[in-house]
Amino acid sequence: MLDKATLSKDFALSEDLSVITIESAFAHDISFEGKKIDEIIFREAMLEDISFQSSTISEAKITDSILKKVDFAGTKMEQVYLERVEIERSRFQGTQFMQANFRDVIIKGSKCIGSSFRFAKIKNMVFMDSDLSDADFQGADMQGVIFHNCNLKNSQFSKSTLKDVKIKDSEIENIHIDRDSVKGLIVSAGQAIYLSSIFGLIIE
Repeated sequence: MLDKATLSKDFALSEDLSVITIESAFAHDISFEGKKIDEIIFREAMLEDISFQSSTISEAKITDSILKKVDFAGTKMEQVYLERVEIERSRFQGTQFMQANFRDVIIKGSKCIGSSFRFAKIKNMVFMDSDLSDADFQGADMQGVIFHNCNLKNSQFSKSTLKDVKIKDSEIENIHIDRDSVKGLIVSAGQAIYLSSIFGLIIE
């Protein structure tokens, strides 16, 4: 686990802020709101109270890092790669993750309302105590993903691959899912009854 005391406070910014590199560093209380950023690279970094709200990020690579109270609301992120990342108490309302690849990522206590993970590749990821209502996972390739105590109301999972995906501890009212996508989904008994009603099954 990263510790602030072991990290330097040095990080690199290009003069026009088009490239932001934070490596083995602790960064906090910085705003990049509304910026057009070519690339962000966070490696073994700890970020706290950082805002990228309403920004456009062409490429994002975040590995072995911790993000707390980071604001990506309304941000468009392309070519996204996250591995071994922990995110806590952050904002992703309306965030668009395009060409995204998530592996061994934890998001907890965060607001992801209306966020888009369309066609993302997601493996061994945990969403915990987070609001994902109206989130879009359409066409996503998901494996070993856990939604624990999350709000998945009105979320979209159509045409997704859901291998060993657990949603049994979450709210799924008005979830959008098709017959093929439901294969491999791990649900509670109550959720199974609810999902069967979506597909027109009658349980006596």
